[in-house]
Amino acid sequence: MGQAIQDKKAEDAIRKGSVQELIAALSQGGDADQILKSGDRLIHQATEKNDALLVGALLRLGANPNAKDAHGDTALHRAAEKNYAGSAIVLLENKADPSALSSRDDTPLHRAVEKGSREVLVVMLSRGANPNLRLKSDGQVPLQTAAAKNQLGAAEVLLQHGADVDAHDSDGQTPLMEAARSGSIDVLQLLLDRHAKVDFQDKEGRTALVWAATKGDWPKVVTALVKAGAQVGLKDLTGNTALSRANLLGHRKTVKILEQSSE
Repeated sequence: MGQAIQDKKAEDAIRKGSVQELIAALSQGGDADQILKSGDRLIHQATEKNDALLVGALLRLGANPNAKDAHGDTALHRAAEKNYAGSAIVLLENKADPSALSSRDDTPLHRAVEKGSREVLVVMLSRGANPNLRLKSDGQVPLQTAAAKNQLGAAEVLLQHGADVDAHDSDGQTPLMEAARSGSIDVLQLLLDRHAKVDFQDKEGRTALVWAATKGDWPKVVTALVKAGAQVGLKDLTGNTALSRANLLGHRKTVKILEQSSE
């Protein structure tokens, strides 16, 4: 029987969720790392079914836990996106890499944070994943991703596992700045409660308050920052304050709060 037939049998076995048929197909010469028409590999399809037994069987039969699909995703990226904790556990026990980069330039750890996949995030961090893992492109840490997406649960998990509340990327921007410029009030308040440096300035001299005044008209965000002690009169490298930026951009609610704070 040819390998192509065995490969098709392996794919069919995963579709049916049959570990026995999968083992039979691959034991007779099928390729555990074959690339399917979809661009997936068998390990991706098994992970998508959230079937830890299938995933485990594939790995025992030689499947590469870090093989990538057509988009550069590993199986752990898939588990992270869907919050499939069972599959994630088996993958990690077989040396799946939580820091592997996809073509989207994100890691499974960042993906779990972005999607709010709390269970998978806990699984990865409890097995040694670095909560301060930086992307190679811009140095962004997972806590910044949580701030950008207002993923409060993910942010809480990261901080519980040792994430640096003031970690900054290659532009000198912190999670607090990311929360401020994204209008992510829930994560912003959590970071302030964890004593994030409210007046930290990035490489352009911008603070979280300047970012909030620039990117939106968010009274709750601005009020929280001012209440936490943000200095309203701090200037960035262009000489602008949060108030001057808010005035320029027509963010009237922000202007009102900042003017009252300056009195």
